[in-house]
Amino acid sequence: MVAIAQEAQQEEGASPIIDTSLPNPQEPGPFRVARRTWHLERSTFTPEGMSVQRRFEVEVYLPEDTPQPSPVVVISHGLGSSPAGFAYLGSHLASHGFVAVVPEHIGSGEQQREDLFNGLTSSNVTLTEFIERPLDVKQALDELERQARSELAGKLNLQKVGIIGHSFGGYTALVTAGAMFNLARLFQQCPTALRFNSSIALQCLNQRLPFFDVSILNDSRIKAVIALNPFTSLVFGPEGMGQIQVPTLLLGSSRDIITPLVLEQVHPFLWLKTPQKYLVNIELAGHAAVDGTDGDQTPEPGTPGFLLSGPDPALAREYVRALSVAFMQVYVGDRPAYQTYLNAGYARAISRPPLQLYLVNSLSPERLQQTYGSPPPVPFFPAPIPTFNSYPKSAMPNTMLHDGHWQTEYFSRKVR
Repeated sequence: MVAIAQEAQQEEGASPIIDTSLPNPQEPGPFRVARRTWHLERSTFTPEGMSVQRRFEVEVYLPEDTPQPSPVVVISHGLGSSPAGFAYLGSHLASHGFVAVVPEHIGSGEQQREDLFNGLTSSNVTLTEFIERPLDVKQALDELERQARSELAGKLNLQKVGIIGHSFGGYTALVTAGAMFNLARLFQQCPTALRFNSSIALQCLNQRLPFFDVSILNDSRIKAVIALNPFTSLVFGPEGMGQIQVPTLLLGSSRDIITPLVLEQVHPFLWLKTPQKYLVNIELAGHAAVDGTDGDQTPEPGTPGFLLSGPDPALAREYVRALSVAFMQVYVGDRPAYQTYLNAGYARAISRPPLQLYLVNSLSPERLQQTYGSPPPVPFFPAPIPTFNSYPKSAMPNTMLHDGHWQTEYFSRKVR
């Protein structure tokens, strides 16, 4: 995108000289990594009121022989994927001293996709995943806290936790980090939303949810967030994105046909109010480039894999490894020296064909306007919509979730 490239060129002049005394975040770190698999379970309900058990695995990557308790990073996979798709990132973070925790999201993961192909379900996502995914993260962190009192005593620093998510996992990461789920915008805009944005159909599924206390999706333990190719425009909007108070990095890809860069990452970057924010664009990469499910295979041009990932997904994942280590070292590892890697100059230094990497700390509406050369087809800041918390009770639908309880004509259940 031209505006990001122009801003990056301007910011390069102020970029600090790279501190070569620090470990290279692109390379594996100094720690050996142990991997464990947890099996977690909780009671939940379907929207129709059926009681079910949600059983899921959590892959945990533990650095060995660290000199002090390790900070924690949660990784949330995308729609149709699994923890295996981010094993490359979990193991890399652990080699740099982080405990990486990668929960499986069973209602929107690989098994759900296979069930759809086999005719066992009618959708690749269950409606309640927008609520259950953040609760998976919460439960994984609760389990970490439990184990910090027993098997992992003295090995974890849970005072600061970071989260990384891709696509649907980007939504999961942002909402747990403080973004406010925006039911009001969904109900107002979904009937007329732009359909050339593929993620709109997924975001607008939320119209079928009962109203609920959206704050239950946030988790105050999260102190920094990276969202890779997230969808944000309707499910959060300016009102929801503006609630994030922790350091935030949004990454998009110029050839993303699922969550388009401009609508789902660039405009939302303008809506962020946190002063510590970063916008990254991987030029020519596609939506699935950062998911490692297919390994380091380079898809053939003209194939669906090429359309979804772009020309060199292994290089895109190399960029993600480097930026994730640097960002998390600064904001949850208390190592501010790694700030030397979070700027336009470093992004340019590690870029190589065919994927150009751009990182900026700021981007103004004026620069975007200059790029368009005319009024943009979609306003940078859509008209504000009052949240349902400000609506009179008489205007609210009669299905709501308050204080962690579903309340519908079908059932009432405790969210935990």
